[in-house]
Amino acid sequence: MILSIRHNYDLATYYMYKYSSRIMKNFDCVDVVNPSRADVEKRISKHKPRFIVFEGHGSVSTLQGEKETLIDLSNSKILLNSIVYAKACNSFVKLKNSSKAYIGYKKEFIIPRDHFHECTPDKDKTAEPVLNCANVIVTKIAKGKTVSEAVSESHNKATEKILELLYSTEPLSGATLIALVNNDSNLSFKEN
Repeated sequence: MILSIRHNYDLATYYMYKYSSRIMKNFDCVDVVNPSRADVEKRISKHKPRFIVFEGHGSVSTLQGEKETLIDLSNSKILLNSIVYAKACNSFVKLKNSSKAYIGYKKEFIIPRDHFHECTPDKDKTAEPVLNCANVIVTKIAKGKTVSEAVSESHNKATEKILELLYSTEPLSGATLIALVNNDSNLSFKEN
């Protein structure tokens, strides 16, 4: 079972929310949007998910909600029996030892945007390659691939897109290229 912890309260979380909505409906998933810390703890304890997908903001030691910290070093033990994928800045740094396997970003997770599509992110061709590469991990683990295989497939997809973008004449392709290179180089995982 997958526990999806998603947010939709600012532009970055709205983009992730819209792109992950495309894939989450295809899996056995408990989808929780804009939860509190207590709700996150309760859902993890109740459902004991094999795989937790977190989308939102983070720091070197936290996963953030809209109004409060959802996961930090004091409650991260609730993740111990799950594979966790956090699409959140910096969270890999100190949370990497908190779960069965932790997939995350050592530095910023960047989402480029075409400002003409901020109200319709699913039409934003600047953000699409970046968020699709990130979602490869979710899809592959949900379909039974190992953490290593899923991350490798995400790296391969990012490399393919990076090579395409090097020769692109699209005006905003540079922003997509920078974000893909950044995110791919900062994507990491640790199996415990």
